[in-house]
Amino acid sequence: MDATEDKSWENEFSPAQAQEGRSISRPSESSQSGPNSEDALSKLEKRIAADRAERRALVATSGRRHQLWRAVLVGLGAGLMAILFQKGLEIAEWLRETIVAQAAGGFLGYLLAIVYCAGLVWIAAWLTHRVAPQSAGSGIPHVKAVVAGFQRLQWWKVLPTKLLGGICAIGGGLALGREGPTVHMGACVAAALGSALRLPQRAQRTLLAAGGGAGLAAAFNAPLAGFLFVLEELEKNFTPVTYATALVASGCADAVTRLIVGERPAFRIVGYPAPPLRAFPLVLGIGVLAGLVGIVFNKTLLASVRAGRQLPRSRVLLIGLLAGVVSVYVPAVAGGGHRTAEIVLHGTYLYQGGLAIMLALMAAKFGMTMISYAAGVPGGIFAPMLVIGAFLGLAFGAVASWLPPAWTAAPQAFAVLGMAALFASVTRAPITGIVLIVEMTNNYEQLFALMLACGAAYLVAEAFRVPPIYDALLELDLELHPRSPQTDGSPTVYELIVERGSYLEGREIRELSLPPGCAVVSLLRGDLEIVPPQALHLQAGDVLVVVAESRDPHVGYLLQRMARVA
Repeated sequence: MDATEDKSWENEFSPAQAQEGRSISRPSESSQSGPNSEDALSKLEKRIAADRAERRALVATSGRRHQLWRAVLVGLGAGLMAILFQKGLEIAEWLRETIVAQAAGGFLGYLLAIVYCAGLVWIAAWLTHRVAPQSAGSGIPHVKAVVAGFQRLQWWKVLPTKLLGGICAIGGGLALGREGPTVHMGACVAAALGSALRLPQRAQRTLLAAGGGAGLAAAFNAPLAGFLFVLEELEKNFTPVTYATALVASGCADAVTRLIVGERPAFRIVGYPAPPLRAFPLVLGIGVLAGLVGIVFNKTLLASVRAGRQLPRSRVLLIGLLAGVVSVYVPAVAGGGHRTAEIVLHGTYLYQGGLAIMLALMAAKFGMTMISYAAGVPGGIFAPMLVIGAFLGLAFGAVASWLPPAWTAAPQAFAVLGMAALFASVTRAPITGIVLIVEMTNNYEQLFALMLACGAAYLVAEAFRVPPIYDALLELDLELHPRSPQTDGSPTVYELIVERGSYLEGREIRELSLPPGCAVVSLLRGDLEIVPPQALHLQAGDVLVVVAESRDPHVGYLLQRMARVA
């Protein structure tokens, strides 16, 4: 078929024609005996097309209905795992604080507390290394890789390791959060259900992304943020099934959490007025500042992971000892920091030390987070990032309070803005950050200010071309592991959503420099699914289905990069 024939084919089989129910095939001239025959054939074509559309709608509706019931089960399971993880952490942190309190005033007591923390961290590292190396770190980059289709999730290993290892690591005083691991465990619940039901790959990936969002919703008591996290960070495939599955799973997970834990926001703070209109330059200022801090956060975290991989495994014991020292002498820096963030949002540090103490604690939390993540144990960066953002915002608000009262607002208001803006800069998911902070604080008055601050932080991070942290961590993991143990030589299917401005947009199929062993098998454009000709130009929004002869994570990652904007 030459290029001219391909172009005519492209014009003939447009999505608009498919939606009108026109048949792809046309009767040949020799078969047309007259007007009546042509009318009969036309009516027959329309009837066949209508029957086909009706069957397709029934199948789609039935599949969507089954997927929603699966989403309910995933949401319930993710919610229960989140509660189990939260309660386990509460016990572990209570034990650490009790040992530290009992040791007060004695050298041997302090030494016992430090050794206790180091022992918990060592147990977490041992579990991770021996049982499931995939459970190291936040887990969100791994979920993204599994949803994209170029890694597998060994849920039967990751789930218990993430649960026990996370309790030991965070309970041992490492400055890591429970939210990332909860997302990972929610995805494991979805993977277990998908494997048990033997669902096709596409349905499993949608369900797995919804499980991750359900985990986030349960961790923060923020169902809408969990739903948006799926669309903005994990799935990025806006279909009715994706919307419905993510929304149902997040809602069910949050309902379970509220029934068992209680109906309250993540942070209990007293409401205070939003910044006045005259203070909006300051709102943009905290957004720009948080954007710059987010850039430093991302680059430092990646550097710490690189350094941690090059150091001997004995580093874990040293990091555990450091966590014990921090737990004894600077308890506000140890652990995830949920309680510390709540104290910051209340403005307590304004009256118990002032600006110098806040900046010192923020720097200590920043440094301890980098060191803790380099240990390679289960634990995320969500909670520490929010603590750092709260300190940053409160310090900014304290400086802004030196201005005339008409130009500023309560310093605590800037603490909330700092949390959301730093999240937007680090993850490059501003909508999720806005909704997450609103749901966590139950403070809707600052919605417009949150939009301005997060928008400014996002633009600053984009201007410096620093990649989002979870994408960067995934790329670093593939770089440090040239051959993943999940590469088993079996073929796999990748669905590439062509983004505007990406390498794929505007190119013909035959112009694509696909990795060896990859082939385009179909293309989805609107409601039309076809085997595309070589001269077909790709458009933004197209879904390109590529089959690779092996499950090599580097091939999958390269394909995803081709479809997305650099």
